[in-house]
Amino acid sequence: MVIIVAAWLAVLTFVLLLVVRQVGLMTVRLSIAAPHTPADQDGPDLGASLPGTVTSMIGINGGGSTLVFLSGTCSTCRSLAAEMSRTGVDEDTIVLIGGRPKTAQVVGELLPESLKRFFEPVATRVADDLGVESVPFALHVDEGVVKAKAYLHTIADLGRVSGESPGVQGLLKRSGRRASLRLRSSQGNGGGQ
Repeated sequence: MVIIVAAWLAVLTFVLLLVVRQVGLMTVRLSIAAPHTPADQDGPDLGASLPGTVTSMIGINGGGSTLVFLSGTCSTCRSLAAEMSRTGVDEDTIVLIGGRPKTAQVVGELLPESLKRFFEPVATRVADDLGVESVPFALHVDEGVVKAKAYLHTIADLGRVSGESPGVQGLLKRSGRRASLRLRSSQGNGGGQ
């Protein structure tokens, strides 16, 4: 009888350790960017080259591409994905969606069919390799070099990062400029995700 109780205690201890480990892993995942947060400290530096592991994992060609980092648990990410379908985006946009498979798949289904998309574990590996910590976040890369980066609060922010909207001086920090990116959330509720 004592052996059975000891075995059950060992099993329960092991399960408890696994649960604590999983909670720790979930807190390390991508966080949701707050409005007015500068993108300077997130992601690779402007002018930096992408690591070869990233370009081979997601198949970036030599031309311009925009990497969009989303999460299945982020309401702003879901809204952006739906807006990307409604308004259309450049087909060179690559979307990386982190999070649990079911919730990430829901966000993936909102995106236009034509976009290349990646889920776990590739999404988190690319985010880790590039130092991206918060979502929604975008990087514009040309010839393997980071040209622009920003947190995305509206679909217009994605257009600014990818270079589709001219005249964004002061909003978008691009290679060679000193201005810091500070975007406001259009939600008016402090970005409550």
